[in-house]
Amino acid sequence: MQERTVFNIYLSLAQSYLEMTNYKNAQQYLDTCKRLPISKELDCPFLVAELEYNLYKRMGKTNEALLALENLTKIRQELQDNERNKTINDLEVKYQSELKEAKILKLNQQGEIDKLQIRSLIAFVGMAILIIIIIIFFYRQSLVKNKLKTIETEQRLN
Repeated sequence: MQERTVFNIYLSLAQSYLEMTNYKNAQQYLDTCKRLPISKELDCPFLVAELEYNLYKRMGKTNEALLALENLTKIRQELQDNERNKTINDLEVKYQSELKEAKILKLNQQGEIDKLQIRSLIAFVGMAILIIIIIIFFYRQSLVKNKLKTIETEQRLN
């Protein structure tokens, strides 16, 4: 069987014996729960400490019950701290990923802006070249017309 299942069985037996006021057997099963390797993981220490507190309280052992209650409070605080730390870590990871996504988006937008600037520059240069070609074409046309007029005038004079 899995260790967690065995732990749950012993814990249930200890609780049952506690309810039946058979404190000796409840104490034995509780001690067995404590010795299991799984008893140090997850919520197991909390369950053991809670049962131990209830056992000592019902047995009238106030000093042991007080120690068990202090242990239970300490474990509860550790569980809450672990949960808070996990939440903080999750939020930190989420925050970092959102920062990275925002940075990627900004870089992509900058890339698009750069592409548009390059296209605009190419279009401007192309238009400038086209205008220069047109100016040169009309200038040459006017030179050719002037030469034709000069030649025509010379022929008339001849």
